[in-house]
Amino acid sequence: MKAPFFTVGWLLREIQNGLQMHEADLNSTDMRAYLKQWVESQARNAFALRTPSRWKYFRHLLDFPLTYGEIMTPRHQAYNYIRAFAVLFLGYHHLYVLDDVRMKRKQVFTSLVGQSLAPEKEKAFAAKG
Repeated sequence: MKAPFFTVGWLLREIQNGLQMHEADLNSTDMRAYLKQWVESQARNAFALRTPSRWKYFRHLLDFPLTYGEIMTPRHQAYNYIRAFAVLFLGYHHLYVLDDVRMKRKQVFTSLVGQSLAPEKEKAFAAKG
């Protein structure tokens, strides 16, 4: 198979060169965060084409909350760390199992809360009528 004509590293250098030509400060916190998020996005896309090893994907998932932590809740960050460690056991192609368990747990919890609130709603409705 023929190698692609460009690599992510080459493309990143070209983006950085273009930004510098337009006098962007590549050392600013915002620009570094943007470029890191761009590299992370490229890695995610590459994983769809070529399955990463457990360790490579673990490192990627471990870095995810560090990269996007500013826009994540502490609960979301914790779950992402759990996913990172789970991939060591489940592997790339079976990580969905953890997400499925989480969704089923959430559905059960939501239905239990809904059932416990139903009698209260009926009482409130009866009180109005």
